[in-house]
Amino acid sequence: MGLFRKKKKVEEVVDSRTDIEKKCEDTGQELGRKTGVMVQKGVDKLNSIKQNLEDNGTMDKVRNAQVKVDETMDKVVDTVSKQVNKVVSKSGKSKPNEFYE
Repeated sequence: MGLFRKKKKVEEVVDSRTDIEKKCEDTGQELGRKTGVMVQKGVDKLNSIKQNLEDNGTMDKVRNAQVKVDETMDKVVDTVSKQVNKVVSKSGKSKPNEFYE
């Protein structure tokens, strides 16, 4: 409590936007809300599908298949690399390097 009470000045909010600008902003906000609702529904649906796959064990099967595919690919790459090295070493022994002479 002060001795001299001053009345607080009431500030008016001045909106210098035109009607078209206000309408565009309102429309944009409305579209944003609708988009947010749609995205949230999609995320919820995705999470429920993911949970169902986890519950029935399908995701574990997929993970196991992925590991097997990775191992098979590694074996194939190793085998092909060894064969290519053998062919390169054989061709280098049988013919001299004519290109560099």
